Amino acid sequence: MLPTALRTGDLWFYVGGDVDQPARPTVRVRRGSAEATLSIPTGEVTRTEGFCSRDLRRIRSLVRDHRRLLMLAWEDYARRSPVR
Repeated sequence: MLPTALRTGDLWFYVGGDVDQPARPTVRVRRGSAEATLSIPTGEVTRTEGFCSRDLRRIRSLVRDHRRLLMLAWEDYARRSPVR
């Protein structure tokens, strides 16, 4: 289970991903069965399933607005993850 970094309304934001690639921190966003993965630094959607384009615009905006918080959460996750 990935740690929750942010919850707003019915959207849950989880940080995680490949800690071996610190230049590519990501956040996963879930609502029900819909899920998207975005790059935290750029807000680029790298994967999506079940979100419409309107939802994705809102999610991208939230990632931009909370980028600092999400990066801090990702760095904490990476620091606590076992070295591979």
